[in-house]
Amino acid sequence: MRKAKPFQGWRLKQAREAYGLSLESLGELVGVSKQAISKMENDVSEPSPEVFLKICQSLKRPAEFFYSSESADFTNEMVFFRRLKKSPVISQKSARVMAEWVSEMFSQIMCKVKLPKYSLPDYSKDFMEIDSDYIEECALNLRSFLGLEDKPISNLTKVLESRGVLIARMRFYDERIDALSVIDSKLDRPIIVLNSDKASAVRSRFDLAHELGHLILHAHVRPDDFKAHYNLIESQAHRFALAFLMPKSGFKKFIFSGSLNELKSIKMIWKTSIAAMIYRMKDLGMLTEDDASKAWKNYYRRGWRGDEPYDDEILPEEPELLRRSIDLLIDRGIISGVEIESYFAKDIPLIERISNVNLKLDYPDIEVRSNLRLSI
Repeated sequence: MRKAKPFQGWRLKQAREAYGLSLESLGELVGVSKQAISKMENDVSEPSPEVFLKICQSLKRPAEFFYSSESADFTNEMVFFRRLKKSPVISQKSARVMAEWVSEMFSQIMCKVKLPKYSLPDYSKDFMEIDSDYIEECALNLRSFLGLEDKPISNLTKVLESRGVLIARMRFYDERIDALSVIDSKLDRPIIVLNSDKASAVRSRFDLAHELGHLILHAHVRPDDFKAHYNLIESQAHRFALAFLMPKSGFKKFIFSGSLNELKSIKMIWKTSIAAMIYRMKDLGMLTEDDASKAWKNYYRRGWRGDEPYDDEILPEEPELLRRSIDLLIDRGIISGVEIESYFAKDIPLIERISNVNLKLDYPDIEVRSNLRLSI
C-alpha cells in the first residue's frame, strides 16, 4: 500500500544513478518516456501504481525507499575519487550514491548507537603549496598522533574506525572506481568507501591510506580544483600513502639489498605491495633511476603486475563499525530482522552489501568481533 508521505523524486534519481542508468534507459525498463522519468525525479508528477511497481522491480528497491526523507546528498560536496582515467562520469555518480547510502545508514545508526568520536588532526593547506617534505612531515606527525611510531600497521581500518572514521568496503557497479572519500557535513565526520572488487588486500589497504591522505591534506580543495588539478592532488595523496604506510626510519631498517626477493620477504610484515615498496625506495633515495628501472623490468618479467606473491594470503581488512552497530541494535531488541528494511529504507541485499552483515530472520546471538566499544 502506498504511504501517506509524498513520493520523493530525488530518490528515484538516486537509485537510477546508482545503477548507471540514463533517463531514457530507465524509461525503457518501466515503459514510459525519459520526459516522464524526469518529471517524476523533479516532483512534477508521481508514477502510476503500475509504473511504480516496475520502478521498484527494475531498481531493486523496496517501496519504502522512494518515500523516505532520510537523505544524504553529496552532489555538491567534495568527493575524492580514486579511479582509472577511463572511468566514465556515470560510474562516479554511481559510486557517489553508494557513499550517500552508507551515510544514510550511519545516520540511522547514530540515532541509537554512540560511535567513537571523530578525532584526526587537520594538516590541510593550499594544495599548490604542498610539497614532498610537507607530506613526509604530515605522515610522521599523524603516526605520532595515533601512537603508531615507525612500525608496520597491523590493521589500518581498525585504527581509523577507532578514531571515528566511517568506512565501508563493498562492490561498486564499476570496478574501475577503486575508492572514494568525502567529509559528511551532516554527520560531521569523514566517510571512506572501498571497492571490495580490488584485486588484492594490500592494494585495497593502500587505497584506504590514499583516501586518508585526502582527508588530512585536502580539506580546502573544491570540486573545480580537483577536476582541474586531478593529477597533482592524486599524486599528493599517493605520496602520503607511501610515507604513512612505510615511514622512513622504520622501513629502512628492513632493507639491506633492496632486491625483489627481499621485498617479497617483508611484504607480509608491512602489508604493502612490492610495487609500492619500489616506489617508496625510489622516493627515499634508496634506488637510483637506473636501479629503479632494473627493479621494474625484473618485476614485470616475473609477471607480478596485478598478481604479486602473497596476494591470496593477506586477508582484506573488513570494516566493523557498521556491522557491529547493527548487531547491537538487533541484540538489544531495538530493531528485529523483519523490521530492518523499513528501519533503513533499504532492501536486505543492499544492507548486507554495505554492512557485511549476514541477516537472517532468526538472528543469531551477537558475537564479540572486535575491541571497539559501542553503547546505546
